[in-house]
Amino acid sequence: MSRSALRTGHQTIWNGAATSRFVPYVVVATCGLFAVGPLLVAPGIPAYQHDWSWPFSVQTMRSGVIGHFSLWDQSGLGRPNALASVNPLLFMILCVGWIVGPIIGAKVAIAAATVVSALSATYCARRTIVNTALGSMLAGILYGTSPVIFNKIAAGQVTFWYAYALLPLIFERARAAQDGDRRAVLWVALLCALTTIQPQFAAFSLIVIVAATFPFARRRRTLMILMTAAAAMAVALAPTAWALLSARGDILAQYAWPVQTWERMHSTSVRSALLTSQYIIPYYETALHGSPWFAAAAAAAGVLGILTTLRTRDGPALLSLVLLGIAFTTGTVGPLRPLWAWMFANVEPAAFFRELYNANALLSLAYALGAAAATRTALFGRLAACALVIFSAMPIVLGTLGRAVPNVVDNDVSFAAQIAERPPGRILYLPSLAPLVRNGHEPGGVDVLAVGDPMHPPTSEYPPQFPLTTIGIAGGLGDPWWLHLLEKISVVGIVSRPNLHSEIDLNTAGTRSARGWAFNATRSRPIAEFAQRAATQAISFRSFQPGVVGLADAGGSLPEQGVAQRIIVPNASVQTDDPTKDWVPLDRWRSDAPDTANALAQGVITTSRTPLTILMPPGSWWLLASSSTPLILNDGEHTRSVSAPFAQWIPFRSSSGRLTIRSSGDRAAVYRVASGKSTLPRGPFAQGIGVSTTRPWPWIARMQLSRAPEHRALLIFRERFSAGWRVHGARTLWHGMADSYANAFLVDGPNTAISIVYEPQAVFFVLATLTLLAYAATLVAIARIKPA
Repeated sequence: MSRSALRTGHQTIWNGAATSRFVPYVVVATCGLFAVGPLLVAPGIPAYQHDWSWPFSVQTMRSGVIGHFSLWDQSGLGRPNALASVNPLLFMILCVGWIVGPIIGAKVAIAAATVVSALSATYCARRTIVNTALGSMLAGILYGTSPVIFNKIAAGQVTFWYAYALLPLIFERARAAQDGDRRAVLWVALLCALTTIQPQFAAFSLIVIVAATFPFARRRRTLMILMTAAAAMAVALAPTAWALLSARGDILAQYAWPVQTWERMHSTSVRSALLTSQYIIPYYETALHGSPWFAAAAAAAGVLGILTTLRTRDGPALLSLVLLGIAFTTGTVGPLRPLWAWMFANVEPAAFFRELYNANALLSLAYALGAAAATRTALFGRLAACALVIFSAMPIVLGTLGRAVPNVVDNDVSFAAQIAERPPGRILYLPSLAPLVRNGHEPGGVDVLAVGDPMHPPTSEYPPQFPLTTIGIAGGLGDPWWLHLLEKISVVGIVSRPNLHSEIDLNTAGTRSARGWAFNATRSRPIAEFAQRAATQAISFRSFQPGVVGLADAGGSLPEQGVAQRIIVPNASVQTDDPTKDWVPLDRWRSDAPDTANALAQGVITTSRTPLTILMPPGSWWLLASSSTPLILNDGEHTRSVSAPFAQWIPFRSSSGRLTIRSSGDRAAVYRVASGKSTLPRGPFAQGIGVSTTRPWPWIARMQLSRAPEHRALLIFRERFSAGWRVHGARTLWHGMADSYANAFLVDGPNTAISIVYEPQAVFFVLATLTLLAYAATLVAIARIKPA
């Protein structure tokens, strides 16, 4: 159907000629508000139950605004922010929460996402599918109450909401651009750039453009629209791409390579994909007591319209969205499983699509526009479409979402004043291992109840890495070794929260002896200081491969031998994530480690007798491992049994270039094999140098020295090690690792005022400036071009 015909319409009650053009928008906006109504009227902040939770305090909201464009995240022990962005949508969402407060800000964010989703689908349907009040209303209601948006609101994945809301507008503007509207081309570019607030939508947006335009014969115009949109998204993602590139080494060091079991968990059958209700945690299905009929009704309304319009341009367009959505969501268990399995195993960027069910948004859009198309049929088809949409949306509009997202009131005891009085350092909140449960509900994967300020960031991080995992699952306030470990990570205060518990370990450290909320001041090492003796610092090898966090923490330093340095971290199985069947990543099964207190950041663990083989060049090596029962080692020529009840170095010599390790029947952990000698710098070092530290921004620490050292000095900076940190104001002779996680700099001739700067941030600012200028130029161009 041509756009001119759509604008003309037919003069019958069914096509809405007797209805105000604004009524459909009022109706769908009202339905959207009713759908999230329980979350809007209840006190407090929605207790999202998944990874990304809404901040519960103004301080955390402010940190989010700054962290939005920072390549360094101060939470936990610090880490690169691989998804830093200058997307205006995210910035506006966070700023609203910062200005009006987190409670009102959360409600505004939820209401805006659902209402905009419904309105955009209504507008798209009326402009492209059917110029009737009825058809456009059905599209808006179906899109704004779909299982997809239900699951994502329950999960608290804010960025997905807004990318989802923009997809119908991209479809409509792509159709207008295909008709020759020059402004529409720029609108497509701008909208696609904004959807990169959720990076997977860069691919989904291109799919929507293809679906909207390919039924037309103007192939050159379609290609031009696609290239413009792709260029816009490339510019929008340039700062994020740099953040990912600069953080790549740290990401590989802290996170295990994706295992196929994880991708299978995020894939689904064709039947489940068609229902669009599949999610890692079935919020929609649970809220509706497992009934599939409501999701099936939504799918049926869309399929009805698609089937009845297959001979028009709209039917094939919407069918292509369904087929491509299924190709994504079925993933490693669907018809394209060989392709997906190969990509996840060999192509790093494929990790962006690990949550394959996010492509449900494509099916949701197809169903919404299909329901609108169904109203172009005979009376029975219109009645059927209306009945199916009303039936599918009814439980959502009547407030079912309130059962899936219990609210919590932000009535926690505030320690802000006591925190501000402490010297610069970190605040440890107990329990510290996410997910946390509070008052019977799970506020989320991120500990958003842990507040702090730029000089006192909380140690909370997701997922927690070494040594925070060690702190979280072992020890307590009365254990000297545990407090000594806190001193090494610069913890200046501990907050006990006995009304919370960790779902990972109900007896999480520190909570067993706590009788009430309490703030405990602790002695701590400063964030930055000069070490007097290198021997007191557990500094690892200078050259390390991904996965190596420190060699000197467990069992003493690696004995010096030879000159070449080589470290090999064993690879976990990609066939299973079950330690009873194979060797699996230690960071996800740390609680099963035989030597919890000395567990290192990376390695593999098993409770099976499956052999582990490590390949290395022939020669003399050392194995770092622990096992509750003797380990069986085979170097290709000899087999021997070794006892290692705690993490310790075991010498061996391999002439075959391989070492096979097998547990004799219980828990065993292998951290790495290594050869070479330490490059630990030797003194003498300058002593007695006082350091006063300020942290104006996450990516810079400024230090005022009490005096200039007369010779070389060893500066310890207690942020998680990254090669991106640089010392300005002194000549760096060596940059290594201290305390198995921190940065150590051997400097010469420093001034009395020096800075430690995360260097990739400067390039990010350049790219961010260019990206924001591109956004502004696009808006100016849209304003200057006359409407078609």
